[in-house]
Amino acid sequence: MTEQNEPEFERDAALESAEQSKNTMTVKQLVQAYKNGRRDFKGIVMRNAELKDLDFSDADFSGADFKLSDLSNSDFSNANLSNADLSNTRCRNTVFNEANLENADLSFSDLDSADFESANLINALLVKAKANALFDNAELQGADLVGAEVERAYFNYASLRGAKIRVGNVKVFISSIED
Repeated sequence: MTEQNEPEFERDAALESAEQSKNTMTVKQLVQAYKNGRRDFKGIVMRNAELKDLDFSDADFSGADFKLSDLSNSDFSNANLSNADLSNTRCRNTVFNEANLENADLSFSDLDSADFESANLINALLVKAKANALFDNAELQGADLVGAEVERAYFNYASLRGAKIRVGNVKVFISSIED
């Protein structure tokens, strides 16, 4: 790397750091902004946050980072969580009805008793998640549920085309389901 490129690299790193801090809020700031009518939280970073028992319905959290957070008993109905990182989160009894979770990462999360009715989980990662949840009418095409606990999950009228699920020691790839 030449000396000429070093200031450019440092400038890019500084811009990236400024952008990241712009997208970081405290829980109190997030809750207050939502109560004041703000719904656009694209790319927000809320790692290891306590977000239990809150209403975030209709909010846009696309590309958000909730890794290691507790979202239990919260409501994300009609929210946009596409490309969001929800890995290693606790989402017990969380409501995601009609939410967009396309390409979201829910790997290693505790989703027991969560409600994903009519949610978009196309290409979502639920690898090794505790996913004994309600997925009725959900779109799970291409979703990866390998290693997920789904013994008590409900998939009534869910679309599972192309989904990967491990049943016991057998990996299942669903190419189509006939009525």
